[in-house]
Amino acid sequence: MSKNAFTWHGKAIQNRMQLAKRDVLAELAQGARDEAQSRVRVDTGFARDNTLALFPNNGSIAGREEKRQSSRTGYLVWRDSAATPPLDANTSAVMCAAIYAIFIEIRFPFLYPAALASVQRFSAIAGSVGSRHNLT
Repeated sequence: MSKNAFTWHGKAIQNRMQLAKRDVLAELAQGARDEAQSRVRVDTGFARDNTLALFPNNGSIAGREEKRQSSRTGYLVWRDSAATPPLDANTSAVMCAAIYAIFIEIRFPFLYPAALASVQRFSAIAGSVGSRHNLT
């Protein structure tokens, strides 16, 4: 008879994979947010300050309204933001909650290029996260 034994660690590996997946999504979203914030055209700073990385199960953020001073005109202007959607466990996202963000994006793209840059970093992020979770 053989004295070899086999121990199955499938559940532990599955748990590490789930945590790694969550971390990869979070790092991609944070990187895209940082890139978008650096690219967005700034007048009052409201769009930049409301460019957000959203993570699974962190609830939603209510929309709001606030006054900001325009750097172009010097006037106080009202700025509105939209509520953020709740996300499921397998989703992270980047959004600009400023309700006029689509008009900035059309004229001076900042979200789409940030998303493309994030995709370029996927392999490096996945490798780093995999190492941290002992999956490589």
